[in-house]
Amino acid sequence: MRNSLRTLLLVMFCLVLIVGLGGGLFWGNLKFVRAVPAGVDFFALWKPAQNLIMQGVMPYDQVNTLQVQRWVYGRAALAAEQSYQFNMPFYVILLVLPVGWIGDFAIARSLWMVALELVSVGLAGVALQLSGWRPSWFILLLAALFGLFWAPGALSILHGSLVLFQALLVFGAIRALAREADELAGAFLALGLMYISVTGLSILLIGIWVVSLRRWRVLAGFLMTLTVLGAISFLVSPSWFSDFFFSILRTWREHALPSTFTLLEGWFPGLGVQLGQAVRALAIIVLFFEWQAVRGKGTPWLFWTTGLTAVLTPYFGLRFSPVWLAFTLPAVLLVFSVMGQRWGLFGHLMAFITLAGVFIGLWVAELAVLESVFLFIYPLFMTIMLYWVRWWVTRPPRLWIDMIAQEN
Repeated sequence: MRNSLRTLLLVMFCLVLIVGLGGGLFWGNLKFVRAVPAGVDFFALWKPAQNLIMQGVMPYDQVNTLQVQRWVYGRAALAAEQSYQFNMPFYVILLVLPVGWIGDFAIARSLWMVALELVSVGLAGVALQLSGWRPSWFILLLAALFGLFWAPGALSILHGSLVLFQALLVFGAIRALAREADELAGAFLALGLMYISVTGLSILLIGIWVVSLRRWRVLAGFLMTLTVLGAISFLVSPSWFSDFFFSILRTWREHALPSTFTLLEGWFPGLGVQLGQAVRALAIIVLFFEWQAVRGKGTPWLFWTTGLTAVLTPYFGLRFSPVWLAFTLPAVLLVFSVMGQRWGLFGHLMAFITLAGVFIGLWVAELAVLESVFLFIYPLFMTIMLYWVRWWVTRPPRLWIDMIAQEN
């Protein structure tokens, strides 16, 4: 009887704590939203969802695009500006419908920010779990705060980008693979197909790894989830796939977002294209050998290779937003965790210096509008750091001292 009462009181306390924290986050976000107008990525999702509910207007309709452009620019977008055309699978809008019901944009955005903040904390936790580290509460808090406030993470929450959801789904799929929850992993990967330019290479890598180990249940979960989502989408909008295809083509023709090619062409007008192709070729060669190496290996190796793939994605020359680098948070925390696990006090010191360097460097780059830092320097720095810790990630601990270090 006493144990039942104690359990009930504990559950009630946890519920009150969760509601209180959620309410506090919402209130703080609402005050922030009223004072700082932003959230363009969320508005580009919320407005089509609202128009679908209230007027039956499909997300790919130009009515939505023009409304978003007028909200952002005060007019229709010019040829050199970002169009904010909805260019994701139709089922993404179905996921946004709960906040689409809310008529007040500030309230809807505040709730969305609460969800993104929780997702960011969850992503940090998943990354540390995949690294095999059981850190202290102080380290957990530090990792969560870093994920919330480093430039890509904070900007993705500020603008309401879906990239944090994608990161949690993709790296959550790796966590599910580690626990042999293959169907769930497949479902997560299917849901992660939102910004394909961000997650496409990482999902392709995981697919190759799955096939190499003949874990067909992952593909079953992936195809089943896509089939269900596609069927629901076709019931609501029979023409959604063709609309989606043409919206992707229109977006790829835009020149608003930077890329390695545009930056190199600005620096070296005569050789920019050739240098961009050389950078892309080098990234392809590196990933080709690493993707070959990871086939048939364990999930720690897959985690490391996925982090490397995410870091090198900007080098492929696609239009890339600095906000999308929030997808690389697990790679940063992987480097941090290996340093903390393997090298004692020196490792902890180096880990803190690395986190501080990334944090300060990216915020300076954002405030100074140095796109080259996001597209060139940060990927290069993270590639070096990932190779620095590669041996310890891809090889299991063999000495008893290593196992003790992991436990601590």
